[in-house]
Amino acid sequence: HRGAVCSIDFFDVNGYLISSSADKTIRIWQLSTAQHHSTLRGHTGWVRIARIYNNDIVVSGSGDKTICMWKITNNDKNVPFSTLTGHKSGISDLQMEDNTIVSGSTDKTCKVWDVEKNTCVRTLTGHQSYVTCLQFYKYGLATSGGDGKIYIWDIRSGECPRTFSGHKDSVTCLQFNDKCIISGSTDGTTKVWDLRSGKCMKEIVCKEEVTSLCFDNSNFAIGVGKDLKVYDTKMLNEQRTLSGHTSRVSCVRLVEDTLVSCSYDNSVKIWQI
Repeated sequence: HRGAVCSIDFFDVNGYLISSSADKTIRIWQLSTAQHHSTLRGHTGWVRIARIYNNDIVVSGSGDKTICMWKITNNDKNVPFSTLTGHKSGISDLQMEDNTIVSGSTDKTCKVWDVEKNTCVRTLTGHQSYVTCLQFYKYGLATSGGDGKIYIWDIRSGECPRTFSGHKDSVTCLQFNDKCIISGSTDGTTKVWDLRSGKCMKEIVCKEEVTSLCFDNSNFAIGVGKDLKVYDTKMLNEQRTLSGHTSRVSCVRLVEDTLVSCSYDNSVKIWQI
C-alpha cells in the first residue's frame, strides 16, 4: 500500500486476507503465504473499511460516500458489481449479514440496506456526532462514535431503546456477544459492559488511545498506540505486548491463534499468538 492501511479482514486462516487503504485501493492477499493476489480499484477516496464474506465477496466503504460490492477474481481489472449511495459524508464502518448491510458514516447516521434490491430501507438517526464503529447480529445493532456513547438499536423498527454512557471521548471500536459489549476509546480506556443492565463491569486503562479491538472465546486483542496488547478473554489478564508497527495501529482481526494488524505506517502484520 502507498498510504495508511485503514482496515483488514479475513474469513479463515486458509483463505484470503483483505486490506483497505488511504491509497484508495483494496488489496487481496493469500493469508497462509502473505502473497499478493489482486487489487481492487474504483473508490475515489480513502477506503476506510472493507469486509470479506464467504471468502469471495468484498464489501467496502469509502470517504467518497459510497459502498461497493466486489467479487474476488484473478485479475486487477475487477469492478464493483454493486454500488450503494445515500450517505452525505464518508463511510466509517459497515457489516453485511445475509442480504442486509448496515453502514455508519461521519454524517451522524447509520443506514440499513437491502442487498438484493440495492436500496436503503431505513436510516437511523440519533448520534450527536460522527459514527465510528458498529456491529449487528440478527436484529440487534450496536453503534458508537464521536459523542462517546454506545447506542443499541432494533433495526426492524429503527428505535434506539438504550444507550451506554461512560467514555470521556470518542469510541473507536466495539464488539459484542450475547453477554457483554467491549468498547475502546481515545480516552485510553477499554470498557466491558453488561449487555442487559448497561453497567460497566470492568475497565482496562491504557497509556494511549485504544484504536481497535477484537476478541473470541480465548483471546482478546486491542490496538494501543503503535502496539498490540493481548489478554485472555475470560479474566482479561494481560498476556503479552506485540510491538513492531512504527505508527498508530488502525485495525486488528483475530481468528483462532492468528492475529492480523494494520497501521498508519502503511503495513499489515501477521502474528501467531
